[in-house]
Amino acid sequence: VIWLLSDRKKSKFTRYWVFFLLYSFLPVVSPKKRRMHSRQKRMNNNEMEHDLAKAFIDLSAIEKNVSGLKRISKPSCLFMAVVKAGGYGHGAVQIAQKSLNSGADWLGVSRMEEAVPLRDAGITSPILVFGYVDPSLAPLALDLDLTLTVYNFEMAKALSECVPDTKKRLRIHAKVDTGMGRVGMLAWDNPAIETD
Repeated sequence: VIWLLSDRKKSKFTRYWVFFLLYSFLPVVSPKKRRMHSRQKRMNNNEMEHDLAKAFIDLSAIEKNVSGLKRISKPSCLFMAVVKAGGYGHGAVQIAQKSLNSGADWLGVSRMEEAVPLRDAGITSPILVFGYVDPSLAPLALDLDLTLTVYNFEMAKALSECVPDTKKRLRIHAKVDTGMGRVGMLAWDNPAIETD
């Protein structure tokens, strides 16, 4: 810095460049960076003064939505309330109970782990698990009285082999690929099924 200030014959570019290099490599923290670091530290320590977002769930709106959809459906149509991901972050048990009290017949979850708190809360309605369940968990699914989604014939066979010999049967939902090509079994690829 003394070299820079002592010689006035250096160009402005050289002086700015030297200041830039000094500023970049010296362990000096500017006031702005100090403020940013302080804010980040508070965020990391969960000491924020205010929440960044809040969600207020109106359970009466859920009741209105479910009963409204049931009203416009045929009486023979069963209604499933999807409460995966913890009721989309709003509390799966509360959303499930309100949906069932409003007329829902089934509940849907993404993973088998999401069904456990529902059963622990005393919910006895049918629950469909949309996602993959390892066949070794078939006995637990049977105990929890869950319906598992089966994506192919190999999975159905593996689940059957893992179910203990009891009078209870494991319920499944056969996911058939109807043309989207995402998930599901293709009926015409199975030699056990006769097609016309």
